[in-house]
Amino acid sequence: MPIAPALETAIANLFSSLGQHPEPPAPLEQIAQFEKRNKLKLPSDVRALLAVTNGSVLRANNLRLLSLTEAQDWLDGWTADWPKRWAYFPFAEDFDGNAFCVCCKSPIKGLVVRTPHDDVPGLHCRSLASWLVWVASFSTDEDWAMLSKPADFDSTIRTKKDLSMAIKLQAIEKFASEADEADVNAFAICLLSEAGLSILEEKLRSDNIFIAEAAEGPLRQMKSAAAKRIIDAFDQEMAAFVKACIAYLESSGHGIAAAYQGAGAWTHLNVSHQNKRSGLTAYYFFARRNEPGILEEVLGRSCIALRIAEYQYSERAMAKIAEFLNDSDTQNRFEIENLLRQIGTPQAQAAIADHRERLRLFGEEAANFLQQNGIQARYHGRDETAESPILSISNEADSAKLFVPKYFHERNRENHWSFLLRDATEALAVAAKRRETRLVQE
Repeated sequence: MPIAPALETAIANLFSSLGQHPEPPAPLEQIAQFEKRNKLKLPSDVRALLAVTNGSVLRANNLRLLSLTEAQDWLDGWTADWPKRWAYFPFAEDFDGNAFCVCCKSPIKGLVVRTPHDDVPGLHCRSLASWLVWVASFSTDEDWAMLSKPADFDSTIRTKKDLSMAIKLQAIEKFASEADEADVNAFAICLLSEAGLSILEEKLRSDNIFIAEAAEGPLRQMKSAAAKRIIDAFDQEMAAFVKACIAYLESSGHGIAAAYQGAGAWTHLNVSHQNKRSGLTAYYFFARRNEPGILEEVLGRSCIALRIAEYQYSERAMAKIAEFLNDSDTQNRFEIENLLRQIGTPQAQAAIADHRERLRLFGEEAANFLQQNGIQARYHGRDETAESPILSISNEADSAKLFVPKYFHERNRENHWSFLLRDATEALAVAAKRRETRLVQE
């Protein structure tokens, strides 16, 4: 398989700079099987890299090129929409759970995307060859540990091809989900230059905070007077809106003190009442600042965050409290359920009943799952020692308890059942050790 000169040079220079030889290549039949299984056509540069090495450690505990088997493990573990949208091929990973992928579908075919485990995907390099050059530039331990040296898309320089891809991304009208839409917009924004100022300004005022944040970054980096005017106007409007929120909160008669910190899309509105403190992301309200009653909604959300039962919550606010109850971790769940009890209206009582029914259904489903995996399990609505539903689990010799709200809170997390099974197995292992210790002591 002929290799493009730039890629051939990049591969040779990388391994030469590391003072090592690449691992053996991937067999052609394995590449064909991989493509068939995943219904994708690998770009020529990816195939060329695999023809040189089927995975290699570039630096222990920092960065490695993936084998086809390891790439398949990544693909099998992803359940989100974005890997499918662009037919990601994960070719490298760091040792913090982040992958580097080549996009195999147009209009961004050939671009390298970084997929952090705790953040949204972002464009990284214009090609695989460019990524290899980027790695070869690492010269210090910090470079390897942080992987933070600037890559292609960390600068404000954009090419005609970048702009062309951005326009094609903007033409996409159908999205698999809100996350998919946010990724498409974020990629388009990243590819835009000063020529796309009008689009960036529009995105800056999106009602999706992640799209707004993606537009804000490039605009703040640009040095032109036009970009500065857009950012200055945005900051002034945000500051005026937040000050109006503070004035409304402090004059509401509920004893709320407020202040703000930060700037731009992630401006935070900090609120306090007696010994409680909380924070709201101002942009969620700023995006709807022209809606009637938006300041009252800010007040309602602040009262929810501060657990103020005396406030006369609207039906919309009550629905939000119910949503928080179903999505909160264990500690917040107790506080929000207590707030609903204090409010005491029929809608508040219905929210509590609905939440408990959801917990019950989830708990019974969790018990069935554990039983299917060889662990005896039973759901209990309340434990005698805690105001919380539990799963009692056991095997032939030992027993333990798991608190249902912890796993209910994580129910939308990828592979949440595997975490439940892991915790159940570990809990029984701990119980076994305690039993063995008691036997020794006796």
